[in-house]
Amino acid sequence: MKISYDPTEGIIKLEVSATDPETSARFSRALISYAEEQVDHLTARLRTDQMSGAMDNYAKAEENVRLAQQKVIELQELRGVFSAEAEANSLMSQIGALENQLIEERLKLRELQENPDPNSTRVAQSERTILRLEGMIGELRKQMTEGNDTTLSLARITGELMMAESELQTRQLLLSQSLEQVEAARIEANRQVRYLSTGVSPVPPDRPTYG
Repeated sequence: MKISYDPTEGIIKLEVSATDPETSARFSRALISYAEEQVDHLTARLRTDQMSGAMDNYAKAEENVRLAQQKVIELQELRGVFSAEAEANSLMSQIGALENQLIEERLKLRELQENPDPNSTRVAQSERTILRLEGMIGELRKQMTEGNDTTLSLARITGELMMAESELQTRQLLLSQSLEQVEAARIEANRQVRYLSTGVSPVPPDRPTYG
């Protein structure tokens, strides 16, 4: 068997000598088939190397997203708050409604006090209502900014949830970028294809090449 390489044209020449023409052609076809298998193997290994790093990064990014999602859920369950923003809006709505009632009650008290002979019972009742409304408003405001021995303030809960949700968004962005890297690696791997092209198929000679 003789193998030569033409660097100007990039052609490999294979010449097989055997006891008869058919055997030499059969050996040539077998060698070409083996060479094709080796080239295919090199291509597959190159593609695997191209994809393995990108796939590893994607798997890690996916796991980080799962952990970040779990952290958000655990905080929601622990604090008993699904959405800190919705909770804050609800409290502000309640405070706003109570403050409107307080304004109306103060106006009512002023009218009673401006009467030359105010009804002391109605004045006292209005003053108690004002105190009760102020107390309710104060309690609601404390829920937003102050905690106690058993619960945290809504401000702190909001901060915790915002940090957890921000981390989740960051992880999701990194996951999206990892997916783009996987696609880019797949495209690059498809470009790195090696193949063997047979210029002339093996044919048995009509007469012996060597005497």
